[in-house]
Amino acid sequence: MTFGVKLEMLAYAPRKINPRDHLTSALKKPISLRCSHCAEDHSWKLPVEGVLNSHGFVTAFTTWTIHRDPSVYSEKDEEARVKRGSSQFYSLELVSRVLNFCSLTPDPVGQTYPCTGELFMWDSQTEINAFIQRIHEAFSGEGYCVATNKNCGFHIHFGNGKRQPPIKAALGMVGVFACLERHFDQIFPASRI
Repeated sequence: MTFGVKLEMLAYAPRKINPRDHLTSALKKPISLRCSHCAEDHSWKLPVEGVLNSHGFVTAFTTWTIHRDPSVYSEKDEEARVKRGSSQFYSLELVSRVLNFCSLTPDPVGQTYPCTGELFMWDSQTEINAFIQRIHEAFSGEGYCVATNKNCGFHIHFGNGKRQPPIKAALGMVGVFACLERHFDQIFPASRI
């Protein structure tokens, strides 16, 4: 019951600021989430590349990664979004780690609940929402913009291992993503979801 998501976007930042580096830095800042154990807010690191666990490393596909995507490019009619010469464009692709639809996944960074000492567990909906929220925060200032156009996409990849989801479970997954549609719409137009 594993899956992954890929978010493609146009990112603009003021000159002399690399949008990819800017987003990478933003994703490495801790976020505050309500604890499922004690109902208090705790600070957590997002599972993004470059954030290490207590052993100093993480294995492949256990963190989100940021890439440049040559298939994403701005159109001439989009130049009105950003003042000419004040911002630079960068095509970004944010690729999730392997997520689990049916159960919580252990935190690859090795974080523990402050209230119990147990290994922190991520819920896939909470994790995806936290990344989308952080993208918005990172590109909400003056000279910053994150957008989509007909060249951008939102991709969902379902696991194809021994435990492929039955049709009923696959329909449930689609239902969950439909419930999260408003979050995705904040970055992507509905036509691209």
